[in-house]
Amino acid sequence: MEKPPWHILLMEDNAEDRADLRQMLLRGGTRRFRFSEASTGAQGVRKVLALEEGPFDCLLLDYRLPDMDAMEVLAALRNGADMPPCPVVVITGAAVEEGQQLLSAGAQDFIGKRWTGADSLNRAVENAVDRYALQRERLRAEDALRASEERYRALFNSIDAGYAVVEVMFGENGTAVDARYLEVNPSFARQTGLVGAEGQTLHALVPGIETLWVETFGTVALTGVPVRLERFSAVMDRWFDVYAFRLGNAPSPQVAVLFHDTTERKSTEFALIAAKAEAEAANRAKSQFLLNMSHELRSPLSSILGFTQLIESSKPRPTPAQQDSVEQILLAGWYLSGLINELLDFSTIESGKMVLTSRAVSIADVLDDCRALIEPQAQRSGIQIEFPVLAESFLVKADPVRTKQVLINLLTNAIKYNRASGRVDVRCTAAPGQPVRVSVEDTGQGLTPAQLAQLFDPFNRLGQEGSAEPGTGIGLVICQRLVEQMGGRIGVESRPGLGSCFWFELQLAPVPHPSADQRTTD
Repeated sequence: MEKPPWHILLMEDNAEDRADLRQMLLRGGTRRFRFSEASTGAQGVRKVLALEEGPFDCLLLDYRLPDMDAMEVLAALRNGADMPPCPVVVITGAAVEEGQQLLSAGAQDFIGKRWTGADSLNRAVENAVDRYALQRERLRAEDALRASEERYRALFNSIDAGYAVVEVMFGENGTAVDARYLEVNPSFARQTGLVGAEGQTLHALVPGIETLWVETFGTVALTGVPVRLERFSAVMDRWFDVYAFRLGNAPSPQVAVLFHDTTERKSTEFALIAAKAEAEAANRAKSQFLLNMSHELRSPLSSILGFTQLIESSKPRPTPAQQDSVEQILLAGWYLSGLINELLDFSTIESGKMVLTSRAVSIADVLDDCRALIEPQAQRSGIQIEFPVLAESFLVKADPVRTKQVLINLLTNAIKYNRASGRVDVRCTAAPGQPVRVSVEDTGQGLTPAQLAQLFDPFNRLGQEGSAEPGTGIGLVICQRLVEQMGGRIGVESRPGLGSCFWFELQLAPVPHPSADQRTTD
């Protein structure tokens, strides 16, 4: 494809000289040209800057024009910029020293009138165009570098983290012995408490500093492998989270260090760890106290119940007044026995001493056993209770005794906190591959969102402390712990005034496969 012609502006006041320049360019090479002319400096400057006939690929400028010389034209063309808008070749009869001034003023080349020929003029134009392109590229690179440095400096000065560039100093045996700070950002002093670091060595800035820091910087400088560490400096009495990486390729001794003072965060962490350990110790002590106290109460209570039962069955029989007292003692004793059992369960669970079995348990059998136990209580309280008729047994992985304990507790609460002539519905559902859910729904007063948030807090009876219904506020907590230890979960949905639905879920047990002997027998 043929190259487009170069557009040349001839700034020459002599018409014959302009004609000679055109002819020399046309005869001196294979490139095609087209020309524009200006007989004064002002006219040429206007054409270049206003692009009246441009743009131009090169400007041939006579050193002396009627109104301006070449230095003035170049200054006008540059208009404060680093370069003129197009390459300039000055035609002059002056000495080489003057030509150097022209190059400094913005011209790309100069050539003397007396030795200008077709070949030399073409070479001067081509050289000027090439040199101009190189100068423009250099300026673009310098601008990009300057912008990059400005961005780096803005980031360097604005980041909250401390940042430093250090030069690692090595001893004769090749080990790192010190590090000199070449550059630090404003956050350095805030993160370290050290001022005036630039130019100083680490040992001079922090006498007695641990060797770990210099050794770390030396390793990064030698290997080029970045290092991330969090360490405590006893000398500075601060924790630092540090990321160090080498600047440049080996064997560059310069290492960049980005760091944060984490002393406050570490102090908080240590305080939380200590508080957690203290709370766990207190909880263990509390659980052990409850365990011991429950055992201590059980022995005298057993004696009280035993002797009361002997009095009840003794001869002669107690008088009616005495019988009332005996029944009150037995009622209170059995209630107290139940409370002690709950405390024993709770303290055993909290101390981590509760051992549960895990085997395939039939939910249908659990429901049948619980129904037999709970229906008399429901009848005495005037509560209608409905159990589901299951088409299958629903085998779950659980402890059978504890599963019954959980369900009995939920049923007992549904009866105790129901309304007069209320209702309790027991349901059992299980989608294929999903846990088995057993739910107990009552028609009681329901729970508010605030009460639901405190439902599983130990010893919290949710405002029922003054009611006629006895309790300790740990029954549901025990249920929650037992279900979770069996790999399940427990929850509740409730609406004030409409009742509550407590439920628990347990994982399905693997279906047992018949043995070879059983298959043969079948």
